[in-house]
Amino acid sequence: MRQLADDAGKKTKGRKRFTVVSTLGLLLMVKVVAADVPEQDGAKQLLPKMKAERHRVS
Repeated sequence: MRQLADDAGKKTKGRKRFTVVSTLGLLLMVKVVAADVPEQDGAKQLLPKMKAERHRVS
């Protein structure tokens, strides 16, 4: 299933990647969404899952 879209504001085509990294730069979680998903909506999808899996995240 391919979800490609355009983000008109940033002229981005394809996908956006939201990442969470540790203070050491280690990758903790990744969320890939269509480019037309606003940044705040992508973060709202990623952060609750991150908080549920990693209890020390504030």
